[in-house]
Amino acid sequence: MRKMRESLVSLSLLLASAGAWKPRAQGSVAADASIYDSIVDALRSQPPSPPAAERQYFEAVVMPWQRPPALPPPPPPEAHALKYDAMLTQLLVSASMSAAVLALLVLAPLFLQDLMPLFVAEFLQVFRRKQEAPNAEVEARQLEEQMVAISRAHRAPIVGGNWKCNPERTSSLDVLCNVANKCNTRECELYVCPSAMHLALVGEKLTNGARVCAQNCNATGIGAYTGETAPEQLRSLGISSVLLGHSERRVVFGEDEALVAAKMEYAIDAGLNVVFAFGEVAQQSSSVETLKLCARHLEPVKHLLDPKRVVLAYQPIWAIGTGLSVAPEEAQAIHKALRRWIATNVSQVAAAAMRIQYGGPVTAETAAAFAAHPDIDGFLLGPPALTPKVVDIVDTLVQVKARPKTKA
Repeated sequence: MRKMRESLVSLSLLLASAGAWKPRAQGSVAADASIYDSIVDALRSQPPSPPAAERQYFEAVVMPWQRPPALPPPPPPEAHALKYDAMLTQLLVSASMSAAVLALLVLAPLFLQDLMPLFVAEFLQVFRRKQEAPNAEVEARQLEEQMVAISRAHRAPIVGGNWKCNPERTSSLDVLCNVANKCNTRECELYVCPSAMHLALVGEKLTNGARVCAQNCNATGIGAYTGETAPEQLRSLGISSVLLGHSERRVVFGEDEALVAAKMEYAIDAGLNVVFAFGEVAQQSSSVETLKLCARHLEPVKHLLDPKRVVLAYQPIWAIGTGLSVAPEEAQAIHKALRRWIATNVSQVAAAAMRIQYGGPVTAETAAAFAAHPDIDGFLLGPPALTPKVVDIVDTLVQVKARPKTKA
Protein backbone atom coordinates (compact mmCIF):
# COMPACT_ATOMS: atom_id res chain seq x y z
CA MET A 1 0.00 0.00 0.00
CA ARG A 2 2.92 2.30 0.75
CA LYS A 3 4.29 1.82 -2.77
CA MET A 4 0.83 2.49 -4.16
CA ARG A 5 0.60 5.79 -2.35
CA GLU A 6 4.06 6.78 -3.55
CA SER A 7 3.01 6.02 -7.13
CA LEU A 8 -0.15 8.00 -6.57
CA VAL A 9 1.81 11.00 -5.34
CA SER A 10 4.09 10.75 -8.34
CA LEU A 11 1.14 10.60 -10.68
CA SER A 12 -0.50 13.56 -9.00
CA LEU A 13 2.65 15.57 -9.30
CA LEU A 14 2.88 14.66 -12.95
CA LEU A 15 -0.73 15.64 -13.56
CA ALA A 16 -0.26 18.87 -11.68
CA SER A 17 2.77 19.77 -13.69
CA ALA A 18 0.89 19.08 -16.89
CA GLY A 19 -2.09 21.11 -15.73
CA ALA A 20 -4.49 18.12 -16.03
CA TRP A 21 -5.39 18.11 -12.35
CA LYS A 22 -5.39 20.73 -9.62
CA PRO A 23 -6.36 20.26 -5.98
CA ARG A 24 -9.80 21.46 -5.20
CA ALA A 25 -10.99 23.61 -2.39
CA GLN A 26 -11.73 22.18 1.01
CA GLY A 27 -15.46 22.00 0.23
CA SER A 28 -15.01 19.46 -2.62
CA VAL A 29 -13.94 16.56 -0.42
CA ALA A 30 -16.39 14.08 -2.00
CA ALA A 31 -15.26 14.85 -5.50
CA ASP A 32 -11.66 14.52 -4.52
CA ALA A 33 -12.35 11.18 -2.88
CA SER A 34 -13.99 9.84 -6.01
CA ILE A 35 -11.06 10.94 -8.13
CA TYR A 36 -8.69 9.34 -5.66
CA ASP A 37 -10.63 6.04 -5.77
CA SER A 38 -10.61 6.02 -9.59
CA ILE A 39 -6.88 6.55 -9.63
CA VAL A 40 -6.34 3.77 -7.10
CA ASP A 41 -8.43 1.38 -9.19
CA ALA A 42 -6.41 2.30 -12.27
CA LEU A 43 -3.15 1.66 -10.49
CA ARG A 44 -4.34 -1.71 -9.15
CA SER A 45 -5.31 -2.82 -12.61
CA GLN A 46 -1.75 -2.16 -13.92
CA PRO A 47 1.16 -4.49 -13.20
CA PRO A 48 3.76 -3.12 -10.79
CA SER A 49 6.81 -1.51 -12.41
CA PRO A 50 10.27 -2.60 -11.39
CA PRO A 51 12.30 -0.31 -9.08
CA ALA A 52 14.72 0.55 -11.85
CA ALA A 53 11.94 1.82 -14.06
CA GLU A 54 10.54 3.94 -11.23
CA ARG A 55 13.98 5.52 -10.62
CA GLN A 56 14.42 6.30 -14.31
CA TYR A 57 10.93 7.82 -14.43
CA PHE A 58 11.60 9.92 -11.34
CA GLU A 59 14.91 11.21 -12.67
CA ALA A 60 13.55 11.97 -16.13
CA VAL A 61 10.14 13.42 -15.26
CA VAL A 62 9.87 14.50 -11.64
CA MET A 63 13.35 15.94 -10.88
CA PRO A 64 13.41 18.41 -13.79
CA TRP A 65 10.06 19.74 -12.57
CA GLN A 66 11.56 20.37 -9.08
CA ARG A 67 14.69 22.22 -10.35
CA PRO A 68 14.47 26.02 -10.39
CA PRO A 69 14.56 27.62 -13.82
CA ALA A 70 18.04 28.71 -15.00
CA LEU A 71 18.76 32.42 -14.86
CA PRO A 72 19.67 34.15 -18.11
CA PRO A 73 23.35 35.20 -18.49
CA PRO A 74 24.19 38.80 -17.53
CA PRO A 75 24.31 41.26 -20.37
CA PRO A 76 27.79 42.26 -21.57
CA PRO A 77 29.14 45.61 -20.26
CA GLU A 78 28.66 48.56 -22.43
CA ALA A 79 31.62 49.64 -24.52
CA HIS A 80 31.67 53.23 -23.26
CA ALA A 81 32.09 52.04 -19.59
CA LEU A 82 35.26 50.07 -20.48
CA LYS A 83 36.62 53.10 -22.28
CA TYR A 84 36.10 55.33 -19.23
CA ASP A 85 37.78 52.78 -16.90
CA ALA A 86 40.89 52.61 -19.11
CA MET A 87 41.13 56.37 -19.25
CA LEU A 88 40.82 56.63 -15.45
CA THR A 89 43.53 53.99 -14.92
CA GLN A 90 45.90 55.74 -17.30
CA LEU A 91 45.25 59.05 -15.56
CA LEU A 92 46.04 57.56 -12.13
CA VAL A 93 49.29 55.97 -13.38
CA SER A 94 50.43 59.23 -14.93
CA ALA A 95 49.65 61.16 -11.75
CA SER A 96 51.57 58.63 -9.60
CA MET A 97 54.64 58.79 -11.83
CA SER A 98 54.55 62.59 -11.82
CA ALA A 99 54.34 62.65 -8.02
CA ALA A 100 57.28 60.23 -7.73
CA VAL A 101 59.44 62.30 -10.09
CA LEU A 102 58.54 65.49 -8.21
CA ALA A 103 59.42 63.92 -4.85
CA LEU A 104 62.71 62.70 -6.26
CA LEU A 105 63.59 66.14 -7.58
CA VAL A 106 62.76 67.74 -4.24
CA LEU A 107 64.31 65.18 -1.86
CA ALA A 108 67.36 64.13 -3.86
CA PRO A 109 69.32 67.35 -3.25
CA LEU A 110 68.63 67.04 0.47
CA PHE A 111 70.09 63.52 0.58
CA LEU A 112 72.98 64.34 -1.73
CA GLN A 113 73.92 67.30 0.44
CA ASP A 114 74.78 64.90 3.28
CA LEU A 115 75.80 61.79 1.35
CA MET A 116 77.88 63.26 -1.44
CA PRO A 117 80.81 64.22 0.83
CA LEU A 118 80.83 60.66 2.18
CA PHE A 119 80.85 59.20 -1.32
CA VAL A 120 83.67 61.51 -2.38
CA ALA A 121 85.69 60.77 0.76
CA GLU A 122 85.28 57.01 0.28
CA PHE A 123 86.31 57.25 -3.35
CA LEU A 124 89.40 59.27 -2.44
CA GLN A 125 90.24 56.80 0.33
CA VAL A 126 90.07 53.84 -2.07
CA PHE A 127 92.14 55.71 -4.61
CA ARG A 128 94.70 56.65 -1.96
CA ARG A 129 94.96 53.06 -0.74
CA LYS A 130 95.64 51.87 -4.27
CA GLN A 131 98.34 54.50 -4.64
CA GLU A 132 99.86 53.74 -1.24
CA ALA A 133 99.77 49.94 -1.50
CA PRO A 134 103.13 49.66 -3.28
CA ASN A 135 104.62 52.22 -0.91
CA ALA A 136 103.33 50.27 2.10
CA GLU A 137 105.07 47.12 0.89
CA VAL A 138 108.30 49.01 0.41
CA GLU A 139 108.00 50.59 3.83
CA ALA A 140 107.33 47.18 5.41
CA ARG A 141 110.49 45.75 3.84
CA GLN A 142 112.48 48.78 4.93
CA LEU A 143 111.14 48.52 8.48
CA GLU A 144 112.04 44.84 8.61
CA GLU A 145 115.58 45.66 7.56
CA GLN A 146 115.73 48.46 10.07
CA MET A 147 114.40 46.19 12.82
CA VAL A 148 117.40 43.91 12.33
CA ALA A 149 119.70 46.83 12.97
CA ILE A 150 117.53 48.02 15.87
CA SER A 151 117.60 44.60 17.52
CA ARG A 152 121.38 44.38 17.18
CA ALA A 153 121.94 47.89 18.57
CA HIS A 154 124.13 48.09 21.64
CA ARG A 155 122.21 48.26 24.92
CA ALA A 156 123.78 47.83 28.35
CA PRO A 157 122.59 44.59 29.98
CA ILE A 158 120.49 45.03 33.08
CA VAL A 159 119.38 42.70 35.89
CA GLY A 160 116.84 43.46 38.61
CA GLY A 161 116.32 41.54 41.82
CA ASN A 162 112.83 41.81 43.30
CA TRP A 163 113.03 40.82 46.97
CA LYS A 164 109.28 41.30 47.36
CA CYS A 165 108.16 41.12 51.01
CA ASN A 166 111.47 39.56 52.18
CA PRO A 167 113.40 39.04 54.39
CA GLU A 168 111.56 38.63 57.68
CA ARG A 169 114.40 40.04 59.83
CA THR A 170 116.57 43.03 59.10
CA SER A 171 119.62 41.01 60.16
CA SER A 172 119.20 39.00 56.95
CA LEU A 173 119.73 42.09 54.84
CA ASP A 174 123.50 41.76 55.27
CA VAL A 175 123.46 38.39 53.50
CA LEU A 176 121.42 39.67 50.59
CA CYS A 177 123.51 42.83 50.21
CA ASN A 178 126.76 40.85 50.29
CA VAL A 179 125.48 38.73 47.39
CA ALA A 180 124.54 41.86 45.44
CA ASN A 181 127.97 43.37 46.11
CA LYS A 182 129.61 40.33 44.45
CA CYS A 183 127.84 40.91 41.12
CA ASN A 184 129.68 42.37 38.16
CA THR A 185 128.21 45.88 38.05
CA ARG A 186 130.98 47.23 35.79
CA GLU A 187 129.52 45.54 32.71
CA CYS A 188 125.95 44.98 33.86
CA GLU A 189 123.55 47.40 35.51
CA LEU A 190 122.07 45.92 38.68
CA TYR A 191 119.18 47.11 40.84
CA VAL A 192 117.49 45.49 43.84
CA CYS A 193 113.94 46.06 45.08
CA PRO A 194 113.65 45.68 48.87
CA SER A 195 110.45 46.32 50.79
CA ALA A 196 109.61 49.92 51.68
CA MET A 197 110.80 49.67 55.28
CA HIS A 198 114.21 48.31 54.17
CA LEU A 199 114.98 50.88 51.47
CA ALA A 200 117.20 53.13 53.58
CA LEU A 201 119.01 50.21 55.25
CA VAL A 202 119.83 48.51 51.95
CA GLY A 203 121.07 51.72 50.39
CA GLU A 204 123.73 52.00 53.08
CA LYS A 205 124.96 48.42 52.53
CA LEU A 206 125.41 48.38 48.75
CA THR A 207 128.98 49.30 47.82
CA ASN A 208 129.50 48.20 44.22
CA GLY A 209 127.23 50.66 42.42
CA ALA A 210 124.03 48.60 42.51
CA ARG A 211 120.94 50.80 42.74
CA VAL A 212 118.05 50.61 45.15
CA CYS A 213 114.62 50.54 43.49
CA ALA A 214 111.31 50.88 45.32
CA GLN A 215 108.62 48.27 44.70
CA ASN A 216 105.72 50.70 44.48
CA CYS A 217 104.56 54.30 44.92
CA ASN A 218 101.33 56.21 44.74
CA ALA A 219 99.98 58.57 42.11
CA THR A 220 98.91 61.30 44.53
CA GLY A 221 102.08 62.39 46.33
CA ILE A 222 102.32 63.30 49.99
CA GLY A 223 99.23 63.96 52.07
CA ALA A 224 96.41 62.05 53.76
CA TYR A 225 97.06 58.71 52.06
CA THR A 226 97.47 56.12 54.80
CA GLY A 227 99.77 53.23 53.96
CA GLU A 228 101.09 54.77 50.75
CA THR A 229 104.58 55.78 49.69
CA ALA A 230 104.95 59.04 47.79
CA PRO A 231 107.56 59.55 45.05
CA GLU A 232 108.70 62.67 46.87
CA GLN A 233 109.54 60.59 49.96
CA LEU A 234 111.56 58.16 47.84
CA ARG A 235 113.55 61.01 46.33
CA SER A 236 114.35 62.35 49.80
CA LEU A 237 115.84 58.93 50.71
CA GLY A 238 118.09 59.02 47.65
CA ILE A 239 116.00 56.43 45.75
CA SER A 240 116.18 57.07 42.03
CA SER A 241 113.81 54.47 40.54
CA VAL A 242 110.61 52.55 41.25
CA LEU A 243 109.10 49.28 39.98
CA LEU A 244 105.53 49.73 38.73
CA GLY A 245 102.97 47.39 37.18
CA HIS A 246 104.39 44.18 38.64
CA SER A 247 102.16 41.14 38.08
CA GLU A 248 101.43 40.79 41.79
CA ARG A 249 100.29 44.42 42.00
CA ARG A 250 98.01 43.87 39.02
CA VAL A 251 96.64 40.44 39.92
CA VAL A 252 96.65 40.42 43.74
CA PHE A 253 95.94 44.08 44.43
CA GLY A 254 93.80 44.80 41.37
CA GLU A 255 95.81 47.64 39.82
CA ASP A 256 94.54 48.25 36.30
CA GLU A 257 96.15 49.95 33.31
CA ALA A 258 94.77 53.39 34.20
CA LEU A 259 96.11 53.32 37.77
CA VAL A 260 99.54 52.03 36.74
CA ALA A 261 99.76 54.66 34.00
CA ALA A 262 98.83 57.39 36.50
CA LYS A 263 101.52 56.17 38.91
CA MET A 264 104.10 56.06 36.16
CA GLU A 265 103.38 59.57 34.95
CA TYR A 266 103.44 60.99 38.45
CA ALA A 267 106.69 59.19 39.33
CA ILE A 268 108.46 60.44 36.20
CA ASP A 269 107.25 63.98 36.83
CA ALA A 270 108.60 63.67 40.38
CA GLY A 271 112.04 62.77 39.04
CA LEU A 272 112.04 58.97 39.42
CA ASN A 273 113.04 56.47 36.76
CA VAL A 274 110.59 53.62 36.21
CA VAL A 275 110.87 49.89 35.65
CA PHE A 276 107.55 49.21 33.94
CA ALA A 277 106.41 45.57 34.24
CA PHE A 278 103.58 44.08 32.18
CA GLY A 279 102.48 40.79 30.67
CA GLU A 280 99.63 38.44 29.89
CA VAL A 281 97.81 36.44 32.57
CA ALA A 282 96.87 33.44 30.41
CA GLN A 283 99.08 31.64 27.94
CA GLN A 284 98.43 32.63 24.33
CA SER A 285 98.74 30.61 21.15
CA SER A 286 101.20 32.93 19.41
CA SER A 287 103.38 35.99 19.92
CA VAL A 288 100.85 38.01 17.90
CA GLU A 289 98.11 37.28 20.43
CA THR A 290 100.51 37.99 23.30
CA LEU A 291 101.44 41.33 21.73
CA LYS A 292 97.77 42.34 21.55
CA LEU A 293 97.43 41.85 25.30
CA CYS A 294 100.74 43.54 26.09
CA ALA A 295 99.83 46.49 23.88
CA ARG A 296 96.86 47.16 26.17
CA HIS A 297 99.37 47.85 28.97
CA LEU A 298 101.75 49.84 26.78
CA GLU A 299 99.23 52.03 24.98
CA PRO A 300 98.35 54.27 27.99
CA VAL A 301 102.05 54.95 28.71
CA LYS A 302 103.54 55.10 25.21
CA HIS A 303 104.09 58.86 25.53
CA LEU A 304 106.27 58.12 28.59
CA LEU A 305 108.52 55.52 26.96
CA ASP A 306 111.80 57.41 27.10
CA PRO A 307 114.69 54.91 27.15
CA LYS A 308 116.65 57.23 29.43
CA ARG A 309 113.91 57.12 32.08
CA VAL A 310 112.16 53.79 31.52
CA VAL A 311 113.11 50.10 31.45
CA LEU A 312 110.51 47.55 30.34
CA ALA A 313 110.08 44.15 32.00
CA TYR A 314 107.94 41.57 30.18
CA GLN A 315 106.32 39.06 32.54
CA PRO A 316 104.52 35.96 31.28
CA ILE A 317 102.35 35.83 34.39
CA TRP A 318 100.99 32.35 33.62
CA ALA A 319 104.53 30.93 33.89
CA ILE A 320 105.54 32.62 37.17
CA GLY A 321 105.38 30.26 40.15
CA THR A 322 103.38 27.64 38.23
CA GLY A 323 106.13 25.29 37.09
CA LEU A 324 105.50 26.19 33.47
CA SER A 325 108.23 27.64 31.31
CA VAL A 326 108.70 29.75 28.21
CA ALA A 327 111.16 28.60 25.58
CA PRO A 328 113.94 31.13 24.85
CA GLU A 329 112.84 31.29 21.21
CA GLU A 330 109.28 32.15 22.26
CA ALA A 331 110.54 34.84 24.60
CA GLN A 332 112.67 36.31 21.80
CA ALA A 333 109.66 36.37 19.44
CA ILE A 334 107.64 38.32 21.99
CA HIS A 335 110.49 40.74 22.77
CA LYS A 336 111.02 41.34 19.07
CA ALA A 337 107.31 42.03 18.58
CA LEU A 338 107.39 44.45 21.52
CA ARG A 339 110.36 46.30 20.07
CA ARG A 340 108.64 46.51 16.70
CA TRP A 341 105.54 47.92 18.42
CA ILE A 342 107.70 50.62 20.01
CA ALA A 343 109.28 51.43 16.65
CA THR A 344 105.84 51.81 15.08
CA ASN A 345 104.01 53.59 17.92
CA VAL A 346 106.79 55.60 19.58
CA SER A 347 109.91 55.90 17.41
CA GLN A 348 112.67 53.79 15.95
CA VAL A 349 115.17 55.63 18.10
CA ALA A 350 113.26 54.64 21.24
CA ALA A 351 112.96 51.05 20.00
CA ALA A 352 116.72 50.81 19.43
CA ALA A 353 117.60 52.18 22.87
CA MET A 354 114.79 50.70 25.00
CA ARG A 355 115.97 47.86 27.25
CA ILE A 356 113.46 45.04 27.65
CA GLN A 357 114.01 42.60 30.49
CA TYR A 358 112.60 39.09 30.57
CA GLY A 359 110.62 38.64 33.78
CA GLY A 360 109.74 34.97 33.49
CA PRO A 361 111.36 32.00 35.20
CA VAL A 362 115.17 32.01 34.69
CA THR A 363 117.90 29.94 36.31
CA ALA A 364 121.67 30.00 36.11
CA GLU A 365 121.44 27.09 33.68
CA THR A 366 118.91 28.69 31.29
CA ALA A 367 120.19 32.27 31.45
CA ALA A 368 122.62 31.78 28.57
CA ALA A 369 119.90 30.52 26.21
CA PHE A 370 117.75 33.58 26.88
CA ALA A 371 120.63 36.07 26.79
CA ALA A 372 121.77 34.78 23.39
CA HIS A 373 118.80 36.49 21.72
CA PRO A 374 119.34 40.12 20.71
CA ASP A 375 116.02 41.54 21.90
CA ILE A 376 116.36 40.18 25.46
CA ASP A 377 118.46 42.75 27.33
CA GLY A 378 118.41 41.24 30.81
CA PHE A 379 116.24 39.73 33.52
CA LEU A 380 113.87 40.73 36.31
CA LEU A 381 114.49 38.02 38.89
CA GLY A 382 112.22 36.83 41.67
CA PRO A 383 113.30 33.92 43.89
CA PRO A 384 116.83 33.65 42.38
CA ALA A 385 117.50 37.20 43.58
CA LEU A 386 117.41 35.91 47.19
CA THR A 387 120.14 33.35 46.52
CA PRO A 388 123.82 33.44 45.45
CA LYS A 389 122.72 32.26 41.99
CA VAL A 390 122.11 35.85 41.04
CA VAL A 391 125.88 36.29 40.74
CA ASP A 392 126.09 33.45 38.18
CA ILE A 393 123.14 34.83 36.21
CA VAL A 394 124.77 38.27 35.98
CA ASP A 395 128.10 36.77 34.88
CA THR A 396 126.39 34.64 32.24
CA LEU A 397 124.50 37.63 30.87
CA VAL A 398 127.70 39.69 30.64
CA GLN A 399 129.60 36.91 28.87
CA VAL A 400 126.87 36.21 26.32
CA LYS A 401 126.19 39.86 25.52
CA ALA A 402 129.91 40.44 24.97
CA ARG A 403 129.82 38.00 22.01
CA PRO A 404 128.79 39.07 18.51
CA LYS A 405 124.98 39.12 18.36
CA THR A 406 123.14 36.67 16.18
CA LYS A 407 120.43 37.68 13.74
CA ALA A 408 117.06 38.23 15.36
